[in-house]
Amino acid sequence: MRISETGINFIKRFEGLRLKSYLCSGGVATIAWGTTVYPDGTKVQLGQSCTKEDAERYLDHDMKNIYEKHVAESVAFPLITKQCEFDALVSFVYNVGRGGLHAPNSVDRRLKNGENFHKVIREELPRWNKAGGKVSAGLVRRRKEELELFFSSEGEKAYKINFGVVSNEVKLFQKMINCWLEHWEKQTLIVDGVFGKGTLQAVNDFERNNKLKVSEGITFECWKRVENFYNKEQDDHPAPAPKPEEKFFRWSREETKQLTDNFSAEEFQCKCGYCDEQKIEKELVERLQKLRERLGKSIHITSGYRCSTHNANVGGVPNSRHAEGDAADIFVSGVSPSDLSREWQKLGFGDGGIGVYSSFTHVDTRGYIARWWG
Repeated sequence: MRISETGINFIKRFEGLRLKSYLCSGGVATIAWGTTVYPDGTKVQLGQSCTKEDAERYLDHDMKNIYEKHVAESVAFPLITKQCEFDALVSFVYNVGRGGLHAPNSVDRRLKNGENFHKVIREELPRWNKAGGKVSAGLVRRRKEELELFFSSEGEKAYKINFGVVSNEVKLFQKMINCWLEHWEKQTLIVDGVFGKGTLQAVNDFERNNKLKVSEGITFECWKRVENFYNKEQDDHPAPAPKPEEKFFRWSREETKQLTDNFSAEEFQCKCGYCDEQKIEKELVERLQKLRERLGKSIHITSGYRCSTHNANVGGVPNSRHAEGDAADIFVSGVSPSDLSREWQKLGFGDGGIGVYSSFTHVDTRGYIARWWG
């Protein structure tokens, strides 16, 4: 059993999308839709960023490989008869962890003792409402809505957002309904995530104009209508495509430029002493920065960019990656070249060239795998 689109959207509403890492209420570095560990097993660190596509990939990986399994391996799983029940429990463990179902004093123990499935779920989920040892209003509401999702036929009740709520999903709704308000030249809302009088007035205005029942909150039907209008407007009037990001760092020989926290342009520039145009691929430098952080030691660049003249003078092959600006020869004190190559690959950077020599390691981002020993 896989979580449905309704379940995924439910989780997204509560988690909110963050493309730059931050500390969650529990003090854990988090990114995207609540990811704390990347698919490659490394922990999220502060100062990192991702794209929306990355966020979707992280969430799908976590669902498939972790949280759906937490539910599938529980005593509750054989008792599940509806998709909405599964969705609600996946949301629950995504928020509180495996212990929500598997802790000795929680759901599994009571079900093993033969208690009624629905009674146990209704009583146990609300217990998980604390952050930092204190009751959290946000977690109280999330448990309430997870129960509504669990006991609904299609999960529609889980989309009801009441007046007075402050949340990321309210902020998303305000952004979407502003699109409708702008279209009809009405006053737009401040996108602050606060469901106040202005937001309620906009909701009721939308409901009346779309022949929906006027309510005191955001219903499932209202949310979907607003979302559909917003998506259609984005399709009809897409934002201008951003300019392609420059692939290389570029600088002149006399220019002082810091590329990352630990690497400067000077470390990568051509050693011929004459050519002025310098470049090095951004992806390569960013990978070296991650290696530097992993090792906790300085990385020495023995050769970075080479102009064609210098490349020929040092005996480099005509199609050297150094001349392309996407290669570096490196060494780290106390780390052998072969160990250095292994650390590079542990970071998931085995998709390019790696050459192991007696005193240094060559790494590049050529786009296909190449290995050699010098």
